[in-house]
Amino acid sequence: MKKKLKLSIAIVLLSTIGFLGYKISSKLSYKKEVAERTKTIPDFTFNTIEGACLQRIV
Repeated sequence: MKKKLKLSIAIVLLSTIGFLGYKISSKLSYKKEVAERTKTIPDFTFNTIEGACLQRIV
C-alpha cells in the first residue's frame, strides 16, 4: 500500500514539474515571438484627443 502511495505521489510530482516546465518554455517562446513582431511595426500617424499629431516614421 505504501509503495503504491509513494509511486503515485512521485508520478503526480513529476507530472506537475513537467507541466510547469512546458508552460514556462511556451511563455518564453511567445514573448520572443512578440518581441520579433514589434520590431517591424509599420509606419503610422494618428491624432490624439487634444488634436496633436503623433507619428512613427522610420
